[in-house]
Amino acid sequence: RFYVVYDVQDRALARWGSAAALQEEKGRRRATRARRRARVQPPVLMLLRPVRSLKGEVVVGSRAISAAILGNCGVVCAKLAGWGCTGSAALLSEAFHSLADLGNQVMLAIGLQQSQRRPDMQRPYGYGFEQYVWAMISGVSTFILGAGASVYHGVHQLMHPAQLEALPTAVVVLGAAGVLESYTLSVAWQEM
Repeated sequence: RFYVVYDVQDRALARWGSAAALQEEKGRRRATRARRRARVQPPVLMLLRPVRSLKGEVVVGSRAISAAILGNCGVVCAKLAGWGCTGSAALLSEAFHSLADLGNQVMLAIGLQQSQRRPDMQRPYGYGFEQYVWAMISGVSTFILGAGASVYHGVHQLMHPAQLEALPTAVVVLGAAGVLESYTLSVAWQEM
């Protein structure tokens, strides 16, 4: 159902008697709601909400997700290059792991993009919660794909142990990945 704003305002004035009494009741209810939220929500969750600005809506997390996508692209390329040079199964496995991380970051970016759409007739309150749906899909896929790949790789290595080879190349690749991930972490920390 849709209600006309003027009808709602007229009913509220009829219920409370005057505009001053209505404003007083609104203030009381707002304070009660704020006290309940403060008890229920930890302060960290307040940081995850979109921040309103004068020129529109600023989305918290968009810079961190962009940095994570760029960083994960670099990590995937470094690990694939290391695998190409050494033929190491561990580096190939790590490249697939980083590719899954990249896919999760892309899903989060899609969620943020979808949540910015304007309200329409189908969804008059907008698409703001799309980012949470995509974050859930990203988290579930991380859990399922990451756990499945780790179990498969672990069992495979236990059944067919391999010699340690090309250690310097692997260390250089993992060092480069560490530097890129540190950059991503610093951007996310600054944005938070």
